[in-house]
Amino acid sequence: MTGTEDHYAWVAEDCDDVSMNYPELLYECTNFGEMNQSPQAASQYYWHTRNVVRHVQSGESLTAASDHVWWLEDVHIIAISLLYDIAIFSYSTVINKWFAFNTSKTSATGYQECCFEHTVH
Repeated sequence: MTGTEDHYAWVAEDCDDVSMNYPELLYECTNFGEMNQSPQAASQYYWHTRNVVRHVQSGESLTAASDHVWWLEDVHIIAISLLYDIAIFSYSTVINKWFAFNTSKTSATGYQECCFEHTVH
């Protein structure tokens, strides 16, 4: 999406912008939002994800049990599908089920992408 894997931070920032502008997506589509319904949740989520990006940029891995809350939540897939006008199909190997994002007839006129995801929720 960005042309180079080094620009993943831009995609993360785009996703954060969606969460800041549409906090209801954050509350409904993230583990963080489900646990934190405060009015400051979107801002807290933004600063936490900025911190995670800095950790990754410094070479750290996201391997702690608590790190899964920051990685490829539904809100990220929704934001990417809407911002980049693509349909995304994700398969959960945990519950053996496909999920489709941005598949309406008026959207996703561009590319289609298939993501295979191992979800923990």
